[in-house]
Amino acid sequence: MSKKINIAQPNNEIGNQKMSKLTLSREDAKIWGVCSGIAKWSNIDVSVVRILFAVGTIIGVGSLILIYILLAMILD
Repeated sequence: MSKKINIAQPNNEIGNQKMSKLTLSREDAKIWGVCSGIAKWSNIDVSVVRILFAVGTIIGVGSLILIYILLAMILD
């Protein structure tokens, strides 16, 4: 017998933690709050996200700037 998996309503719980929605964070925002929103969503320090974004922007020849602007427009 195979176990049926309902994909219509995903399970938003991992262990005992409930997953949060990725949103902009206005509390710790420097520009639009994208990095602080990602940090809050992933439970890591906002400084780490900002450093990774800066390094990724330099290595990716600025492609992350476009992604940052798109996320700022898409996220609440």
